[in-house]
Amino acid sequence: MNLAQSIAKLSDERMKQFEKSAVWKDASAQEMSWREAMLDSDAVNAALNRLSSFAKESLAALLLRFGAESVEEDRLLAEVREHTTLSGAEARMGLSQLQEAGIVLVAAKMWGDRSCFLPADSFLIWQQRLFPCRWTESTTASVQPLMDASGGFLGVKEPFGRRVLYMLSALMKSETAYTSKGVLPKKTIQRMQAALGLENGPLEAFSWRVARGESYPVPVAVGLAAAAALGLLRREERGVNVDQERLQSWCAMSDCERERELFHWVCGYLLRGSREDAHIGAVLASAPSGEWHSAGEVAEWGALFIENSGTAFGDSPMMNKIERWLYFLQELGWMELAEGQDPCKGIELLFRRRGFPSAIVGQLIVQPTGEMLIEPGSSFGMRWEMELIAERMHNEEPVLYRMTAASVAAALEQGRTKDVMAGFLMKASGEKGLPVQLVSMLEQWASRSCRYTFEQATLLRCDTAELAEEAKRQSGLASHLLIQISEKDFIVNPSAVGEIRQLLNKAGYPPRKRIIQSLEDQDAAYPDLTVPGIELQHDSELAADQLFESNEWLYEPMTLRHYELDQGSQATVVKLLPGLDQVPAAWWRQLRSYHASTRKELMQKAVAMETAVQLKLEGQLRHFIPEQIDLRGEQWSVTGKLVDDKQSERSRLTPDMWDEMKLVLPNGVNL
Repeated sequence: MNLAQSIAKLSDERMKQFEKSAVWKDASAQEMSWREAMLDSDAVNAALNRLSSFAKESLAALLLRFGAESVEEDRLLAEVREHTTLSGAEARMGLSQLQEAGIVLVAAKMWGDRSCFLPADSFLIWQQRLFPCRWTESTTASVQPLMDASGGFLGVKEPFGRRVLYMLSALMKSETAYTSKGVLPKKTIQRMQAALGLENGPLEAFSWRVARGESYPVPVAVGLAAAAALGLLRREERGVNVDQERLQSWCAMSDCERERELFHWVCGYLLRGSREDAHIGAVLASAPSGEWHSAGEVAEWGALFIENSGTAFGDSPMMNKIERWLYFLQELGWMELAEGQDPCKGIELLFRRRGFPSAIVGQLIVQPTGEMLIEPGSSFGMRWEMELIAERMHNEEPVLYRMTAASVAAALEQGRTKDVMAGFLMKASGEKGLPVQLVSMLEQWASRSCRYTFEQATLLRCDTAELAEEAKRQSGLASHLLIQISEKDFIVNPSAVGEIRQLLNKAGYPPRKRIIQSLEDQDAAYPDLTVPGIELQHDSELAADQLFESNEWLYEPMTLRHYELDQGSQATVVKLLPGLDQVPAAWWRQLRSYHASTRKELMQKAVAMETAVQLKLEGQLRHFIPEQIDLRGEQWSVTGKLVDDKQSERSRLTPDMWDEMKLVLPNGVNL
């Protein structure tokens, strides 16, 4: 789950408990909420500095061993003990501090099992703070664009947010009712796929669990799931529809806000797939925007990461994993790729993370020919309307549209009028009037389009003329009877509609595409956002019942959403150092030499309390974490870890190997 999904399952009281943690003291001083602090780099950095060493090591182990995946609490504690220098008691103290601050959340499963996880979007920030990549801008002088398989330039792709807008526009101009199989019609899916324009290859390099894979291609499933997760879609009784209020507020966002929101959703899904994907994706997300960097630089970070953590990254080479991510991010319009010629390294893959405008600044440029250019940073409300009233000719910046007779007909069918379209174009362009040529074309197209309409009618056929006269005499029935309809209207054979449509098109009078089923069916399906730019209202809050609709098209990698989150009211009490009150104080206050039986008893207490001991081995003081006492008759030994300079070595000791000893209690234990 991401942070928003987690918040929907947390009580206000629980979130206030998180904010009271000393870890968030700096954030509280700036009047930041826990939710805001978890996604704020500076707040996270300050919180990291306030974490105890136990909590830092536990958090690092969680990220190293499991990435953004959830893990059972007992298994996590076992992994922390195994792969860090912490004792069991120290690991419990560290995890407890992380849970009290809301950094690690807990899902309460059946039978008392508890599953720990970081919200997927906050994982990005914590990973970058714990395992940063020291970015150095590429000094390669020669930067050449990449070529695709056909020999064409692999240019900059449109950002994913804009693709989603195109897809929603195509959806609203198509049939949105589900078929008998419970999926959207095939033609609707095909139109959405064409509007998205996403290549299958870069997407299918990752594991997307498509719910209806036999019906929805991966790009369409990803697009619909993203739109639903952002609250842009609502499920209706017979199909799916756009949530106009949320669409309007989404369109009011700046490009920067919108792409960041989508980026977090995409990463939130993919980072939970595998540990190595989580770390590579997170480090690429931390790259400074606007600077060229080498994929080799990320590979060097990965090699150092593996060396320092002792964690392997699967079987495939590191560079393959990095390139897979880069081509995927490039396909979604968030990364630019190029080739660089380095004197020492030869040809290398370069990438540059794209930045997006943080304000709505662009305008529409209207030309007399009916061609129109949308500048970068323009309102999404403007783009939404242009998708209806004009045809998109290419996707390069500035995006080119052309008004045609067919596009005007489509707009008229959706309830727009000639005056509404002209008013929109003037407002979007900031002009007081439109070019005379365009006004003339618009006038001509509007005068000839949608002037004929097919509407279904039902005929009451009477067996005889006498029965027909009887029906007209019935006052309740007569008002519903259709006579020779009017000088404007005709009843036609439904089977002849296709032929009549062709004849009208040939004559230059394209009729409406829809056949009206009833009077209620005459309302347009395409939402009218009307006013581009800052006049659109923006409400960033999502309704809780909209957050999980993405599962209609993509299954969640983890099913934590089915479980309740720990609210802290009946939290499991972490019992540290059980039986400490029965241990002589001298055992932890000073080093002493003990009788063999006392040595055994002290070591057994250390194992039971999951704490460390200090031993004098060969004249040197060593830190030892005992794990198991092995008994063989009257002889005994202890296995555990000898710790030195943050490194541990598994060892088996017998009581004659040390001279003096004492218990080591974790820092922060109140005696």
